[in-house]
Amino acid sequence: MRQYNYLIYALMCVLIWSFIPIVSRFGQNGLDSFQFLFWSNLISAMSVILVALIAGYKPTKLFILPRDILLKVFVLGFLDCLFYLLLYYGYAIENGIAVLVIQYSWPLIIILLSVFLLKDKLAGRQIVGVIIGFIAVIITFTKGHITQLQVEDPVALLFVFSGAFCFALMSVFSRQYSIDPYISTVWLFIFSTLTSLVLLLSFSELQLPSKAAFLADGNQRGAH
Repeated sequence: MRQYNYLIYALMCVLIWSFIPIVSRFGQNGLDSFQFLFWSNLISAMSVILVALIAGYKPTKLFILPRDILLKVFVLGFLDCLFYLLLYYGYAIENGIAVLVIQYSWPLIIILLSVFLLKDKLAGRQIVGVIIGFIAVIITFTKGHITQLQVEDPVALLFVFSGAFCFALMSVFSRQYSIDPYISTVWLFIFSTLTSLVLLLSFSELQLPSKAAFLADGNQRGAH
Protein backbone atom coordinates (compact mmCIF):
# COMPACT_ATOMS: atom_id res chain seq x y z
CA MET A 1 0.00 0.00 0.00
CA ARG A 2 2.90 2.32 0.81
CA GLN A 3 4.00 2.31 -2.85
CA TYR A 4 0.72 4.04 -3.76
CA ASN A 5 1.09 6.80 -1.18
CA TYR A 6 2.07 9.28 -3.88
CA LEU A 7 -1.28 8.70 -5.59
CA ILE A 8 -3.14 9.29 -2.34
CA TYR A 9 -1.23 12.54 -1.76
CA ALA A 10 -1.91 13.67 -5.33
CA LEU A 11 -5.63 12.94 -5.01
CA MET A 12 -5.77 14.79 -1.70
CA CYS A 13 -4.08 17.76 -3.33
CA VAL A 14 -6.57 17.78 -6.21
CA LEU A 15 -9.47 17.51 -3.74
CA ILE A 16 -8.23 20.42 -1.66
CA TRP A 17 -7.48 22.52 -4.72
CA SER A 18 -11.06 22.03 -5.89
CA PHE A 19 -12.10 24.41 -3.11
CA ILE A 20 -9.98 27.23 -4.51
CA PRO A 21 -12.81 28.94 -6.49
CA ILE A 22 -15.08 29.07 -3.44
CA VAL A 23 -12.39 30.11 -0.98
CA SER A 24 -10.92 32.66 -3.37
CA ARG A 25 -14.25 34.37 -4.01
CA PHE A 26 -15.09 34.26 -0.31
CA GLY A 27 -11.68 35.51 0.79
CA GLN A 28 -11.60 38.45 -1.63
CA ASN A 29 -14.73 39.89 -0.08
CA GLY A 30 -13.46 43.34 0.88
CA LEU A 31 -9.91 42.69 -0.37
CA ASP A 32 -8.40 43.10 -3.80
CA SER A 33 -6.18 40.44 -5.37
CA PHE A 34 -2.95 42.04 -4.13
CA GLN A 35 -4.20 42.27 -0.56
CA PHE A 36 -5.60 38.75 -0.52
CA LEU A 37 -2.36 37.40 -2.00
CA PHE A 38 -0.21 39.07 0.65
CA TRP A 39 -2.24 37.87 3.62
CA SER A 40 -2.56 34.32 2.26
CA ASN A 41 1.20 34.24 1.66
CA LEU A 42 1.99 35.61 5.12
CA ILE A 43 -0.27 33.10 6.87
CA SER A 44 1.16 30.28 4.77
CA ALA A 45 4.76 31.30 5.51
CA MET A 46 4.10 31.33 9.26
CA SER A 47 2.31 27.98 9.01
CA VAL A 48 5.07 26.15 7.13
CA ILE A 49 7.73 27.58 9.46
CA LEU A 50 5.76 26.28 12.43
CA VAL A 51 5.38 22.85 10.80
CA ALA A 52 9.11 22.69 10.04
CA LEU A 53 10.01 23.58 13.63
CA ILE A 54 7.59 20.97 14.96
CA ALA A 55 9.16 18.44 12.58
CA GLY A 56 12.47 19.00 14.38
CA TYR A 57 14.28 21.48 12.13
CA LYS A 58 16.56 23.82 14.03
CA PRO A 59 16.34 27.54 13.14
CA THR A 60 20.01 27.59 12.11
CA LYS A 61 19.41 24.83 9.55
CA LEU A 62 16.11 26.31 8.41
CA PHE A 63 17.13 29.93 7.94
CA ILE A 64 20.86 29.89 7.14
CA LEU A 65 21.37 28.83 3.53
CA PRO A 66 24.10 29.37 0.92
CA ARG A 67 23.59 32.31 -1.40
CA ASP A 68 23.18 30.14 -4.51
CA ILE A 69 20.42 28.11 -2.83
CA LEU A 70 18.63 31.28 -1.75
CA LEU A 71 18.75 32.58 -5.32
CA LYS A 72 17.21 29.36 -6.64
CA VAL A 73 14.40 29.39 -4.09
CA PHE A 74 13.81 33.09 -4.75
CA VAL A 75 13.05 32.22 -8.38
CA LEU A 76 10.56 29.58 -7.22
CA GLY A 77 8.93 31.97 -4.74
CA PHE A 78 8.65 34.71 -7.36
CA LEU A 79 6.95 32.35 -9.83
CA ASP A 80 4.67 31.01 -7.10
CA CYS A 81 3.61 34.56 -6.21
CA LEU A 82 2.81 35.40 -9.84
CA PHE A 83 0.81 32.19 -10.22
CA TYR A 84 -1.48 32.94 -7.29
CA LEU A 85 -1.81 36.63 -8.11
CA LEU A 86 -2.99 35.87 -11.65
CA LEU A 87 -5.19 33.07 -10.35
CA TYR A 88 -6.90 35.26 -7.73
CA TYR A 89 -7.45 37.96 -10.32
CA GLY A 90 -9.12 35.44 -12.61
CA TYR A 91 -11.42 34.11 -9.90
CA ALA A 92 -12.38 37.66 -8.94
CA ILE A 93 -13.79 38.56 -12.35
CA GLU A 94 -14.44 35.38 -14.35
CA ASN A 95 -16.50 32.21 -14.13
CA GLY A 96 -14.97 29.96 -11.47
CA ILE A 97 -15.34 26.69 -13.40
CA ALA A 98 -13.69 28.07 -16.54
CA VAL A 99 -10.84 29.52 -14.48
CA LEU A 100 -10.37 26.23 -12.64
CA VAL A 101 -10.02 24.26 -15.87
CA ILE A 102 -7.63 26.80 -17.40
CA GLN A 103 -5.67 26.72 -14.15
CA TYR A 104 -5.25 22.97 -14.48
CA SER A 105 -3.52 23.35 -17.83
CA TRP A 106 -0.25 23.51 -15.87
CA PRO A 107 0.35 19.72 -15.96
CA LEU A 108 0.20 19.90 -19.75
CA ILE A 109 2.56 22.85 -19.80
CA ILE A 110 4.96 20.98 -17.51
CA ILE A 111 5.19 18.18 -20.06
CA LEU A 112 5.99 20.60 -22.87
CA LEU A 113 8.50 22.57 -20.81
CA SER A 114 10.19 19.33 -19.76
CA VAL A 115 10.67 18.48 -23.42
CA PHE A 116 12.13 21.87 -24.36
CA LEU A 117 14.08 22.68 -21.19
CA LEU A 118 15.01 19.28 -19.79
CA LYS A 119 15.12 17.39 -23.08
CA ASP A 120 12.73 14.74 -21.76
CA LYS A 121 11.38 12.25 -24.29
CA LEU A 122 7.65 11.83 -24.82
CA ALA A 123 6.05 8.49 -25.58
CA GLY A 124 3.34 8.32 -28.24
CA ARG A 125 0.50 8.09 -25.73
CA GLN A 126 1.91 11.08 -23.83
CA ILE A 127 1.85 13.15 -27.02
CA VAL A 128 -1.76 12.12 -27.60
CA GLY A 129 -2.56 13.01 -24.01
CA VAL A 130 -1.02 16.47 -24.41
CA ILE A 131 -3.02 17.10 -27.61
CA ILE A 132 -6.28 15.96 -26.03
CA GLY A 133 -5.56 18.03 -22.94
CA PHE A 134 -5.01 21.23 -24.87
CA ILE A 135 -8.12 20.57 -26.97
CA ALA A 136 -10.08 20.32 -23.71
CA VAL A 137 -8.58 23.63 -22.56
CA ILE A 138 -9.53 25.32 -25.84
CA ILE A 139 -13.09 23.97 -25.67
CA THR A 140 -13.43 25.28 -22.13
CA PHE A 141 -11.89 28.61 -23.06
CA THR A 142 -14.40 29.09 -25.89
CA LYS A 143 -17.32 27.44 -24.01
CA GLY A 144 -17.70 24.95 -26.84
CA HIS A 145 -17.95 27.64 -29.52
CA ILE A 146 -14.48 27.27 -30.95
CA THR A 147 -15.17 29.44 -34.03
CA GLN A 148 -17.05 32.14 -32.12
CA LEU A 149 -14.75 32.63 -29.11
CA GLN A 150 -17.67 33.55 -26.86
CA VAL A 151 -15.86 34.26 -23.61
CA GLU A 152 -17.04 36.68 -20.93
CA ASP A 153 -13.57 37.96 -20.15
CA PRO A 154 -10.84 36.40 -22.34
CA VAL A 155 -8.19 38.65 -20.79
CA ALA A 156 -8.90 37.21 -17.35
CA LEU A 157 -8.52 33.66 -18.64
CA LEU A 158 -5.35 34.66 -20.46
CA PHE A 159 -3.97 35.89 -17.14
CA VAL A 160 -4.94 32.60 -15.50
CA PHE A 161 -3.20 30.66 -18.27
CA SER A 162 -0.12 32.84 -17.77
CA GLY A 163 -0.28 31.98 -14.08
CA ALA A 164 -0.48 28.29 -14.94
CA PHE A 165 2.63 28.74 -17.07
CA CYS A 166 4.44 30.31 -14.09
CA PHE A 167 3.45 27.37 -11.89
CA ALA A 168 4.58 24.87 -14.51
CA LEU A 169 7.90 26.68 -14.91
CA MET A 170 8.33 26.63 -11.13
CA SER A 171 7.68 22.89 -11.09
CA VAL A 172 10.21 22.23 -13.85
CA PHE A 173 12.86 24.36 -12.15
CA SER A 174 12.26 22.65 -8.81
CA ARG A 175 13.22 19.34 -10.42
CA GLN A 176 16.69 20.77 -10.99
CA TYR A 177 17.17 21.91 -7.40
CA SER A 178 18.29 19.32 -4.83
CA ILE A 179 16.91 21.10 -1.77
CA ASP A 180 15.37 19.67 1.37
CA PRO A 181 11.56 19.84 0.84
CA TYR A 182 10.85 21.44 4.23
CA ILE A 183 13.54 24.08 3.81
CA SER A 184 12.62 24.84 0.20
CA THR A 185 8.92 25.16 1.08
CA VAL A 186 9.67 27.55 3.95
CA TRP A 187 11.82 29.79 1.78
CA LEU A 188 9.45 29.55 -1.16
CA PHE A 189 6.70 31.07 0.97
CA ILE A 190 9.07 33.61 2.52
CA PHE A 191 10.12 34.91 -0.90
CA SER A 192 6.56 34.67 -2.21
CA THR A 193 5.42 36.77 0.76
CA LEU A 194 8.13 39.37 0.17
CA THR A 195 7.28 39.55 -3.54
CA SER A 196 3.58 39.94 -2.77
CA LEU A 197 4.41 42.71 -0.28
CA VAL A 198 6.33 44.63 -2.96
CA LEU A 199 3.41 44.22 -5.39
CA LEU A 200 0.94 45.24 -2.69
CA LEU A 201 2.79 48.45 -1.85
CA SER A 202 3.27 49.22 -5.56
CA PHE A 203 -0.26 48.65 -6.84
CA SER A 204 -2.56 48.66 -3.81
CA GLU A 205 -2.47 49.44 -0.10
CA LEU A 206 -2.05 47.49 3.11
CA GLN A 207 -5.41 46.63 4.61
CA LEU A 208 -6.33 44.24 7.38
CA PRO A 209 -8.68 41.49 6.18
CA SER A 210 -12.11 41.00 7.69
CA LYS A 211 -12.70 37.97 9.89
CA ALA A 212 -14.32 36.07 6.98
CA ALA A 213 -11.46 36.89 4.60
CA PHE A 214 -8.89 36.04 7.26
CA LEU A 215 -10.30 32.54 7.70
CA ALA A 216 -10.37 32.06 3.93
CA ASP A 217 -6.72 33.17 3.67
CA GLY A 218 -5.67 30.46 6.08
CA ASN A 219 -7.61 27.73 4.32
CA GLN A 220 -6.72 28.79 0.79
CA ARG A 221 -2.93 28.38 0.72
CA GLY A 222 -3.04 25.23 2.77
CA ALA A 223 -3.96 23.59 -0.51
CA HIS A 224 -0.63 24.48 -2.07
